[in-house]
Amino acid sequence: MMDTGVSISVNLLSNVVYRATNINRIFSNFSCAQCACAALLDAASGWNCITNNSTCQLIKNYSSTDDGLMILSNASFFYLQLPPQAAYTKNVTTVSTTSSSTSTTTTTVTMTFPSCTTTPASNLLQRNGATPWTLFSFNYTAVTSAPTLMFGFNNGPADTNYLDDVSIILASAPLIQLLQNPAFENSSSTPTGWITSCQSGCGAGDQGQITSSSCYSGNCYIDHCQNPNYDFLAQSFPATIGYNYIISFRLYQTGVSSCLLSKILILNIKKILTMPLYVIEHPKTLLTKQQKERVCKEITNIHCTVTGALPALVNVVFHSTDDNVEFINNKPRHKARIIGHIRAGRSAESKESLISQINNAWMTIVGERCHLIGLNDVNPENAAEDGIMLPAAGEEMEWLERNHKIFEERAEKGEETSRDFLADLKAMQSKL
Repeated sequence: MMDTGVSISVNLLSNVVYRATNINRIFSNFSCAQCACAALLDAASGWNCITNNSTCQLIKNYSSTDDGLMILSNASFFYLQLPPQAAYTKNVTTVSTTSSSTSTTTTTVTMTFPSCTTTPASNLLQRNGATPWTLFSFNYTAVTSAPTLMFGFNNGPADTNYLDDVSIILASAPLIQLLQNPAFENSSSTPTGWITSCQSGCGAGDQGQITSSSCYSGNCYIDHCQNPNYDFLAQSFPATIGYNYIISFRLYQTGVSSCLLSKILILNIKKILTMPLYVIEHPKTLLTKQQKERVCKEITNIHCTVTGALPALVNVVFHSTDDNVEFINNKPRHKARIIGHIRAGRSAESKESLISQINNAWMTIVGERCHLIGLNDVNPENAAEDGIMLPAAGEEMEWLERNHKIFEERAEKGEETSRDFLADLKAMQSKL
């Protein structure tokens, strides 16, 4: 008697897990091989193997309410069927796990598209004119946990753009594809897994769509949106800040058509345009000048790391207090406190991380606990810095475009804060 075997193709994403609304089964003390066997026997669509605590999670069905992929070291997500891509808003969660507990941090990222009739500034690539099928490749260092890759297309009456084989991979793990439907093979007419914008201004039949004609291989994305209108195609992906990624794609252009790969979509402008104020009250003799400088540096670094803000926007103020100005339980006390005024909308996990890291830094520098560390949410529409109202949520790009010239004029006049802001902004853009 001869045994027969069945071959099943299993896909793998390393250093991520899939957070589903319904986890059908959970196994403890399972290896990834045991988890795979259990998943196949249970007809699961996907499964998480968390090696740090030997946990196996089986997912039979995906849901539109799922949080989706999250970054988690020492874990892998295996799947037979690719989970669906979220629509316009994508939750990207960073998860940390120990043998006894798991904590999560979720950041909601909403894509902000440029104007439909204006050429975006600061593009990673701007390609005009006839181009045969050409492979383009760029290195990208993540400055946010949820970058967005975006293409913009603009054509003359007889010109067309073709896009194929888009790819984003972690440089240290080149076998892991971070985009969904990167080569458009899982699409028939509209690009599944991608988000489009400004198509209504392109004219009937001219907006971007899927085709199998003149492609590099299989299906591709074709765009005939005509000047002066732009048509945008975008997708966000999970990333780890500071890690290097490789972005590549193939492009074919006829006539004088134009394609943009825009930096401004990868730069998370909403996150960097925050003006936090940390007020530190302390006994006059508690801190030396050197300790104040160290505390200021640590708070600035911590805030920028957790939130993605620019260093030039972080304000730290020290107020020394005399004896007998503070009372606790009707008794004189002389303690230090740190109150941070930050932009409203931060997650509870981000705030907890800020408080914990600032407390640890204070202990290291000062040598004693800080009596109180608190964070207050500030509605940006109710605040101004240096005479400029802060942007409302969702209006960050317009705010920057509206006020960029003001910052430049102030910098030319020697204003140090404006010079620092523009320098930080330029440094961050140079990393993209």
